Amino acid sequence: KARTVILEMLMRNKAYDKVVEEATKALKTDPTNLDFMRYLIYSDLELKRYKEGYDQSNIFFATPNIKPKTRDIVSAARLASAVGDTAKAINYFNIALAADSTNCDLLTEYSKVLYLAKRYDEAVKQFAAKKTKCGDLKALDYYYMGRAYLLLDDSINADSAFADFITATPTTPDGYYWRARTNLKIGKLEDFYSYPYYQKYVDLVEPLMA
Repeated sequence: KARTVILEMLMRNKAYDKVVEEATKALKTDPTNLDFMRYLIYSDLELKRYKEGYDQSNIFFATPNIKPKTRDIVSAARLASAVGDTAKAINYFNIALAADSTNCDLLTEYSKVLYLAKRYDEAVKQFAAKKTKCGDLKALDYYYMGRAYLLLDDSINADSAFADFITATPTTPDGYYWRARTNLKIGKLEDFYSYPYYQKYVDLVEPLMA
């Protein structure tokens, strides 16, 4: 109990390095203590010690008869995503969103994981679901949504997504580049739909290369 109180105080003060040190020592004497594991997992995630946190999370979820908290599941999803285990990440995100389907941050992370897993159709559906539930998307949501639509050969929706990305970040060259690429697929080449976006991309990039 005393160790748990100390760990809780350290977590509240965001002394994550110290939490890792104390939780690691505690687990040597009490290796099945779920609370000690939790503190270690949460701190590893905060410190971007993704491999260590992922390994500890696997041990945690392999413990018989556990009753995981929402934070346990979300942390496991984020750690699995960070180390490239998309199958586990998707599974954990599904569980977390089943309990909290309007969590906008989780919807963002889940949509991106689906995109990185090349499940583009599911990714655009999740981005659309987030827009419906949360009112709007972040700039990077529009970017990945556009890329997903483009990979699905849906140039019209890709163009709309990149247009929204440009509106949100008008000085970012990437939006113009990808909108230009998208417009090469719309209409005929001689219509020059992509020209203004390539020109804007050049205008923004040229000063950076001077």
